[in-house]
Amino acid sequence: NIIFVSNPTEFNINTVSFGICSADFIFNCCKIGLTKGIPDRLLAIMSHCIDQQHFYPLQPSSSALRMDYTKYKHLHMVNKLDIFIM
Repeated sequence: NIIFVSNPTEFNINTVSFGICSADFIFNCCKIGLTKGIPDRLLAIMSHCIDQQHFYPLQPSSSALRMDYTKYKHLHMVNKLDIFIM
């Protein structure tokens, strides 16, 4: 079976919760220099998302990212995720 979901999305498989987002938050943070001078950039960037419980905590978003701001509430993480894929 194939199931289509929105982007970003949260879902569960058995007892494991997943969060998936295709927005390139990591690239956009590096591009504006948000992680300049930080030794572990990837950890710092992902920590922003997890700490703020948000799929794309950088607002306003990059001009290359086409975002429908009427759906902004869907960027908030509702559940605590076990696996987060960006």
